[in-house]
Amino acid sequence: HSKGKYCPRAILTDLDPSSLDSVRSGEYGGLFSLENYIYGNSGTGNNWAKGYFSKGDEVIDFILEAVHREAEKADYLQAFQLTHSVCGGTGGGLGSLLLENLKDEYPSKITQTFSVFPSPKTSDIAVEPYNAVLSIERLLDKADAVHIIDNNALSRICKDTLQMTSFTYGDMNGIVAQLMGHLSASMRYPGIINMDLRKMLCNIVPFPIAHFFLDTIAPLMPPDLNKYSVLDELTLQRHWYNALNAMSSSDYRRGRFITTALLYREDVTQFGAILKVFDLMNKGSSPYVEWIPFNAIISHCKVTPQEISKSVAHIANSTAIQEGLKAKDEKFGDMLTHHTYLSQYNLEGLESEDFIEARDKLADLIDFYLKYQDATADEPYDKNEQTNSSMVLRLSLIHISEPTRPRLISYAVFCLKK
Repeated sequence: HSKGKYCPRAILTDLDPSSLDSVRSGEYGGLFSLENYIYGNSGTGNNWAKGYFSKGDEVIDFILEAVHREAEKADYLQAFQLTHSVCGGTGGGLGSLLLENLKDEYPSKITQTFSVFPSPKTSDIAVEPYNAVLSIERLLDKADAVHIIDNNALSRICKDTLQMTSFTYGDMNGIVAQLMGHLSASMRYPGIINMDLRKMLCNIVPFPIAHFFLDTIAPLMPPDLNKYSVLDELTLQRHWYNALNAMSSSDYRRGRFITTALLYREDVTQFGAILKVFDLMNKGSSPYVEWIPFNAIISHCKVTPQEISKSVAHIANSTAIQEGLKAKDEKFGDMLTHHTYLSQYNLEGLESEDFIEARDKLADLIDFYLKYQDATADEPYDKNEQTNSSMVLRLSLIHISEPTRPRLISYAVFCLKK
């Protein structure tokens, strides 16, 4: 920063200027570079096509200019991180346009998203099914990792798990921020088992289509109980395996884990953690698919989050995601059959064929998870199935020496550079 202070390498953008004005005038507004506040003249009215076409075109060049400017400052550019919602016109439409441009201009870099998906029971946007399915199509094609989040699940965590009598979006965002911190912790701090994003994705994405994750962090408990709780590997496992602590409403108890990553912070005994995972996998009704020999990888760093002695993030590639996807597909199909609100999207340049293509890709994703949920190790290999050729499913115990350990350079608030 020109004033000698640390400045987040983050770009904040919205088509509605009022939301960014509130950020800039808020408690943390002064942290960000003024050049990296990019906004349009008006919102999209929840129309995905406006964010992707007309309104998005007005700001995309300014966003990419800021991306190039920040990328040139990076010592080791590994990934981009996008936090957005797929429900509205800006997060869905402009977010999809940005994803496509990032992948075109930085094809070798990882693109990871933290995407707020529609809640299965509540919605305040009539065209939400359209926006969500159109966004999922781009997340399938252009993103390398998608962490699924929904506000209902975060509200449940705040109310039931953390026992908050009242909470704000700031409290809910704080839970997501803890997850984001875990994902880069072993790259930013020393530890017994280091793992960067590329290595993690190599191990937990067995097929390119399967890069949608359900996440949990542990421990999650009221602050007054944290002081008196004994946090061993078994306690942490009980927390991350509790579906009520998941950040998505998809219940992974109704599916099976294809692969998982456990990202530990502080003084857990790594082999104790490994044994607990083995115990879980060797149960009579294992939640893990049987056609991958060892489905879990583990990372470890020595620096803990504030006020707790140890913690873990559980990143799950689970077939349970298909339940939520099927609900979105049904709502999308009902609206499309009756051409509901379709004219508003057609006026912006989106054709009926685009909706059909997006739904077909969603159907392929659902079919994939259904196919592999009950697959067995004895079933013949499908030569037509595209696989990740660099996939290595093993427990990795690779040490990265501190001087050569790569740093995550991505667009997230927690990655700071002087």
